[in-house]
Amino acid sequence: HSLPGMACCACSWCRPSARATAPGSNLDWESASDLASEAASEEFQSEVEEDIREHKYEWDSLWFPPGLFSCGVGGESEDESGDEEGAPPVDTIMGAWKCVDTWGLDDFLKATGVGYMQRKMASAAAWPSWEFAELPGGGIHFTNNTAIGVIKEEMLLGKEYQWKDGQNNLLNCRTVWMAGPDGAGILQTSRKGAIGSYVEERCVSVDKLTFTLKHESGVTWGRAFARK
Repeated sequence: HSLPGMACCACSWCRPSARATAPGSNLDWESASDLASEAASEEFQSEVEEDIREHKYEWDSLWFPPGLFSCGVGGESEDESGDEEGAPPVDTIMGAWKCVDTWGLDDFLKATGVGYMQRKMASAAAWPSWEFAELPGGGIHFTNNTAIGVIKEEMLLGKEYQWKDGQNNLLNCRTVWMAGPDGAGILQTSRKGAIGSYVEERCVSVDKLTFTLKHESGVTWGRAFARK
C-alpha cells in the first residue's frame, strides 16, 4: 500500500486495475476490468470505509482518521497543499489570539496518568496566547506563548513532518486545513509518538477560535480564544 502522505490515486484499494496490471501480475485486462467493477460497487466501498473506520490497517490510524478518508468515496477532496475543497481561506486563522477560557484539562491529565502536583501546576498556569503566520514556501508558522516559555512549530500542510513538544517528545505529525460547520475553517493536526496518539482541532469562525485535543483513549480537553 502507499506510504503516508502519498496521493490517494496510488491506493490499490481505489485502483484495483492498477494492482492487476502491475509488473509480475498474471491477471489479464478482463480480470482487471472485473476488479475495477467490483471496486465501483457500493458493497466494496462500504467494506473499505468500515475497515478504515475500525483502523484495521496500521498505517491509517494517524494519517486517515475518521472524516478525513476521501478515496473518491464521498466527502470533499484535499489538494496537495493540504487544503480541503470548500474550506475558507487559510488566512482565516492568521494573526494573534488570546485564550479566554479553558475546560477539561484536569480530568484529561488525570485520565492520561499525570500526577496530582503536576495537574495542579498545569491548572494554575497562566493561559497562553497564540500566533499564526504564513510559512515561506507554504504552511503555517505557529507560536505558542505559554507560562513556561515559547513553543514554535512549522506546520507543513498536507505533508508528514516531525516536531518536538514542550517536554521534548518527538512526534510524527500531519496537519490539514479543512471545512468546518457554518463556513468555519478547521486546522486539524494528527500526532503520534511514544507518548501515544492524539488529534488537535482548531476551529476558526470570524474572531473566535475553539481548540480541542482528543487523546487516543477518547478523553478531551479544550480552550477558547479571541482575536487580539
